[in-house]
This record gives sequence, structure tokens and C-alpha cells, in this order.
Amino acid sequence: MAVKDTLSEQSIAHVARLANLPLTIPEVPKYQEQLSGIINLVKKVDEASGSATEEKGTNADEVLRKDEPNSGTILSVDEAVKNGKRVENDLFVVPAVLEEV
Repeated sequence: MAVKDTLSEQSIAHVARLANLPLTIPEVPKYQEQLSGIINLVKKVDEASGSATEEKGTNADEVLRKDEPNSGTILSVDEAVKNGKRVENDLFVVPAVLEEV
């Protein structure tokens, strides 16, 4: 079993900034514990799914339908954008999410 890893406070602040989450100093330990726990659980699953399990493949043709257009469910451009908060040139306009906070 692997040693439990804990994310640094800098890593938590970085993830919060990337996720555009307003994180206060008192909240850092809470998120540090939660995110570290999640990462450690993923590591356990990764270790468990190693050589002890047998890989099984499926034939995608047997379980998936063909990707064919269905004219009954295709929306016109006007129908697709009619409820958008902000639309320009038939495109949704949204705030940039990669800005530095």
C-alpha cells in the first residue's frame, strides 16, 4: 500500500486559481485534505486495477449504433441559439475562462 500523499498549499491555491474558485486562507486545509484524499483513492484504484484484473475487450460494433443523422432531432441555427444570453453571428458569446484572476 502506498504512503498517503498530501498536496501542498501552493498546489491547492494553483488548482483553485485554475478552477476560478475564490479560496480563502482558512479554506486551504479543508481543500488540501479533500483533494489529497481523492488523489490517494485514485492511486488505490490504479494499484488495484493492475495485474490482478484481466482486461476484457468489447467489439464496439456489437454495442454501439451507427452514427446517423436523425432529421427529427436536428435544430436549425435559430432554434439552437434562441435561448442564449448573448449571441453574435449565430455563436454563443461567453466570458473567457483562461483569464488570470
